[in-house]
Amino acid sequence: MPDSQQVTILRHAVLLAAMLILEIVACPSLGAAADLADLQSAIGANLQHPYLHFDSNDLPALRERVRSHPRAREVYRWVLAEANRLLDLPISLEVPQRYRGINPYFDGQDAFGIYRDGLARSAYLLAFVYQMTREAKYADRAYEFADAVCALDSWVDSWDKFRWLYWMGKPFGAKWNEEKNNEIVYSFELGSARVSSQIAAVYDWLYPVLDDYRRKRLANALLENAVLRVRGNYDYHWWAHAWRTNWLPVCFSGVGQAALALVGEDRRLLDVVAETSSRLNRFFDEAIGIDGDYQEGLGYWRYGIENAVVFAAALKKVSAGRANLFRNPRLKATVRFPMFCFHSPARVCSVW
Repeated sequence: MPDSQQVTILRHAVLLAAMLILEIVACPSLGAAADLADLQSAIGANLQHPYLHFDSNDLPALRERVRSHPRAREVYRWVLAEANRLLDLPISLEVPQRYRGINPYFDGQDAFGIYRDGLARSAYLLAFVYQMTREAKYADRAYEFADAVCALDSWVDSWDKFRWLYWMGKPFGAKWNEEKNNEIVYSFELGSARVSSQIAAVYDWLYPVLDDYRRKRLANALLENAVLRVRGNYDYHWWAHAWRTNWLPVCFSGVGQAALALVGEDRRLLDVVAETSSRLNRFFDEAIGIDGDYQEGLGYWRYGIENAVVFAAALKKVSAGRANLFRNPRLKATVRFPMFCFHSPARVCSVW
């Protein structure tokens, strides 16, 4: 692996570890995983958007940080420049043909995934800039990109997942402690989880300025493409039992954030939030070693833990700290994992 890629992975891992350290200094809570009854008590019935990653009370501090902190100012300057570029970028509704082979990553043919991800990422960035600036032009443009994502017939990559994923977990012990192998449904995966988490944030950030139709448009897409594809079908999705791979935290974080964003209008979806919390807590127990190690290596550790932490932080915030996955002792221990994978000068062992 090129040195620059190793350093990038290490940098991301160190930043994630720092985030974990900050979050683990926790207030008293219900415990690591909260069940449905706990969440019904902990999450109020009068949530006001935005609430998923930050609320209106947090915005002054965020704005001050991008003004006064050198690194935050540099990053936000790029974000704002990209948002301004997107204001005039034509949105193509010509959806690329989907890849029909076994795995587009190996063949380098993922035009549909690139198109889908570009739309969702643009909507996400513009919606964030709207919250930071409160300029309507960013909200309007964010919705246009999100609307194009909603227009897709599915957010799921269409490559032949069965022929690849059916065998994937067996040699690597992904489901080492499961007696059966009946989880053979692949209708929600990494790509759709990523888009779900981004559109969930877009829904949360734009909600105050959307009319009822546009709110329902985004909610419909989150329900059809994420929540209802998984809700009640956990025992059939292979990743829902893949306790030792990054797939479980990535996919559950995507569907969990979608449900959490919609809970303000539909508290029935707290059952999905509770299931996500429970499964992520078990993932921490089984995927992370007692000393904080992770069998897939640093790169997939960063990918899986990062997604889990985003959901955990959102849940902690929405529940005012009462539902707190950061109390899991394995998650606390894994903060040290990047340090044991780094060898000077700028070398990383066990990247994947």
